[in-house]
Amino acid sequence: MRTCINEISFSDYLLGFKLDLPPIGTYYVNRSLTNNALLLGAYLEDTFAGIVILEFAHRPILTYVFVEERFRRQNIGTQLVEAAMTYARDKGAAELGVNLIQQNEYGEVMDQMLRKIGFEIMDSATIIRYANDEHCSSRWAAFMEEKGKRICKALAGRGFKTLPFSEVPSVNFDKLKAAIGGEFPSNLDPFSFIHNQNDRIVPEYSFITLKDDQPVAFVTVTTVDNRSLVFQQLSTALSHRSRGVFLLPFAAFMERFLAGDSYRKLSAVVLDKNDKMQKLIHSLFGALAESIKVQNYYEIKFVPFNPGQFK
Repeated sequence: MRTCINEISFSDYLLGFKLDLPPIGTYYVNRSLTNNALLLGAYLEDTFAGIVILEFAHRPILTYVFVEERFRRQNIGTQLVEAAMTYARDKGAAELGVNLIQQNEYGEVMDQMLRKIGFEIMDSATIIRYANDEHCSSRWAAFMEEKGKRICKALAGRGFKTLPFSEVPSVNFDKLKAAIGGEFPSNLDPFSFIHNQNDRIVPEYSFITLKDDQPVAFVTVTTVDNRSLVFQQLSTALSHRSRGVFLLPFAAFMERFLAGDSYRKLSAVVLDKNDKMQKLIHSLFGALAESIKVQNYYEIKFVPFNPGQFK
């Protein structure tokens, strides 16, 4: 049967979109309908067979590819990716990126397909997933009993205090905002999530640590589905990085996560080039994890384009 690939509009989605997607696929499809994104569908006769989602921010990124199981091994995934490449190139893009989680059958197939098309791995990260269960709770309790409580108590005795974002006075948020790009790195900006409609900040689970009313550390946590959490940021002020202050907001978050029942799952992504965080995750918090996987970032180059094209 001949494969046709066409754009799926919002009305198409409402009237005839019937792919049996996993939860992450439903999330990306819904996000594509509210963002500056393109959703392409593969059809065999009049039947949906698969989709590819292409998002445009500062540069185009292929965020999701899915082919229904009964239509797999028919080259449909390759056709979808190549159609997205053509669209991006016709729009003047210089490159197209893809994020892909390895360590499962789908990831291996996608990796082979992307490499065959011409994509190259440009970066990689570790994805850590935690569950609010007995395994994580017992390991965390053991860590806190052995080291954590003593460190947190000593820091509290020196005047450090930790509050959830929901209870932080506006004056302290103003100080934190002023410190981004100075005491705190500019790429770890919690305010980038304040008005984010997809990765929504959870103020009761995000924490800031203060010393003399000055922000010295924070964790930023978001959700996309109101059921699971994404640990987005852990940052410590330059002047306090050798004092273990990072543990205060992290411990406050973990205690809240494990004590509640609103969120049962937690995930975090750490770039491999972030050596300090990688070491911290694997040596200190790796034992708490439900799973640890690798995510690769692929890229294929096209021709030069206007930098303002996708602003």
